[in-house]
Amino acid sequence: MKVGTRVEIRVFLKEDDDISEVKKGLARLLPFDIETEKIGLEEQAAEGFNRKKITIFKVVLAKDRHINSFIRKLFARFTARQKEMIHGQLESRIDEGMNFFLRLDKESLIKENSLQVTDEGNCYHITLRVAAYPRTKNAAKKVIQALLASS
Repeated sequence: MKVGTRVEIRVFLKEDDDISEVKKGLARLLPFDIETEKIGLEEQAAEGFNRKKITIFKVVLAKDRHINSFIRKLFARFTARQKEMIHGQLESRIDEGMNFFLRLDKESLIKENSLQVTDEGNCYHITLRVAAYPRTKNAAKKVIQALLASS
């Protein structure tokens, strides 16, 4: 079953963040090596509050096999409690454009290799453009519910 048409993973690095650790955290999310699979790691400079330098890393998955393996691995790592929480928040996690949003705590992933869903900003941002027909929010919810139930 095709679950999505695009995945974007972004992470913001503050000046004092360890770039190699943040990249390791990103690699822990993916069930494949982005270099071997020839997936680009985009890097962008930005300016945050008080003119502090921020670096943004972004990975975009566009191939079905990458998207499906990433999403299946991700959902399989969630605890039953996390799945219940995501299920209960589906209305706010899916927009009218059929995008499903998750934030995973950056420190938990880097230090403990643990996925902790968060609403805080110090995180890995994941956006999945859900593949569903008809192209409605309700159809997208059903796809995510099926993922939660099957993983």
